[in-house]
Amino acid sequence: MESKPSMRLNKLKCCSVRTTRDETNLTILNRIRGDDPSLEAVWIRRGLSARSDVDYISTHLAGHDLRWLSKCIGNNTAIKKLVLAESNQPCLGLFLKRIARNKSIQSIELIGLPLHQVSGLPGLNPSERVFFKRLGQFIKKNGNITSLIMTRVTCLQGGGIAHLIDAIERTNQLSEFQFSCNNLNTDNAHVPRLISALSHHRGLISIKLGRVGPCVCNELAKVVIHMSRLRAIDLSDSGIDNSGLTSLIESISSGDCNPAELDLSDNSPNISKVGWQNLASYLASKTCELTNVSLALNKISQDDMIELARSVQNNPNL
Repeated sequence: MESKPSMRLNKLKCCSVRTTRDETNLTILNRIRGDDPSLEAVWIRRGLSARSDVDYISTHLAGHDLRWLSKCIGNNTAIKKLVLAESNQPCLGLFLKRIARNKSIQSIELIGLPLHQVSGLPGLNPSERVFFKRLGQFIKKNGNITSLIMTRVTCLQGGGIAHLIDAIERTNQLSEFQFSCNNLNTDNAHVPRLISALSHHRGLISIKLGRVGPCVCNELAKVVIHMSRLRAIDLSDSGIDNSGLTSLIESISSGDCNPAELDLSDNSPNISKVGWQNLASYLASKTCELTNVSLALNKISQDDMIELARSVQNNPNL
């Protein structure tokens, strides 16, 4: 396969289903191994991407391919972001174990991982627990992870997330956290515990929760009260209800937290008249420092909308 030059030096392409079987992939490994300072992000994903500006390395990894790739990333001191996207390869847990010595990675994104398929067999899969165990170990050993994004991850063994909770509880440097549209097949205790663990990360600037349910949003209200640096709360399609919204408003109006952005889009019918009235009261208050509020895709009555509009009109920041 002919190697094509990239238009962006900090972007990386791999156009093969194997990682060390052609000139393009050998070039990629050499850039990683050589600590190329222009290489800041590595995507590891299945198949080819339709986007020309996305870095990726095909996830058909095994044997020498996996050893070389994980060893090179483990020794690299330039890579800042690692993305595992849309991969169902059973080697991902082993891959995370082998890159554990890396200290430069600051951002981890898990996108669309069907972890329940990694063995190709129905039923519970021990590889899921191994993956979360290795992920937790990497976060703790790395000690520099400031951004953790987990979206559209599917598991059959939700209990494995306990390893991730432990890692978050034992670190304190996150500035960005996203947890949305995940299907972990877990009981209601694990995800609230995950959110509760964020209390150790008072430097958080941005939090996004999606499809987590009311009890998780209630837990968030307890956590954010002391986060003075938090500027953006995204709860679009989160499942937050009147109780959760009221608790959140109380936290951000009476504690150290004063965000500039609040997204409550697509939460009908969970939020009703009581919730909108409490929000309107907060928007009109002197303690409100919001500059951007999103209420898209909600069914709001005309009376409630008028009250919200008046509150916004009386708020000089909005």
